[in-house]
Amino acid sequence: LKVPEVIYCEGNHETRLQRMLVAQAPQLLGMVDVRDMLQIDRRGWTWVPYGTHHRIGKLHFTHDIGHCGVYAARQSAMAFGHNLIFGHTHRAQAHYESTVNGDRHVAWTMGWLGDPTAIDYQHRAKVMRNSQHGFGIAHLDHHGNGWVHFVPIIGGTCVVDGVIYRAPKVAA
Repeated sequence: LKVPEVIYCEGNHETRLQRMLVAQAPQLLGMVDVRDMLQIDRRGWTWVPYGTHHRIGKLHFTHDIGHCGVYAARQSAMAFGHNLIFGHTHRAQAHYESTVNGDRHVAWTMGWLGDPTAIDYQHRAKVMRNSQHGFGIAHLDHHGNGWVHFVPIIGGTCVVDGVIYRAPKVAA
């Protein structure tokens, strides 16, 4: 990645290993760590523990605050009360909220980059209908306001700043 900083928000999938060790192999606690396996510190990335968030300007980033499904962006916007970018849902959504004082905030979830055929905890039809490939790009102004753009990936292709990017063809 040609970015100045990488922020890794730990999610529920990363915490599965820790929960499994506590329940089934407590003697291995401290010997196996996802953060170490991903070499977060060696890479110089910022680690955001699950259940917390990271702030850049007026944008807050987290894996989730406990909502999923078709109303996840709305529920998260209302619960968090600030501009929020989150994952977890595998969906692309945005929900805007305002206050009577004219304050405005939005919650975005930017889809995901995973393989829907690898999901084994839901019916395949549901996975294919409810998962969107994509990511977001945020630009901050000098006031810390975030201008966020969703970039959908359709058929392995996306467009960023007018440039078309296509996934390489995989040999059969």
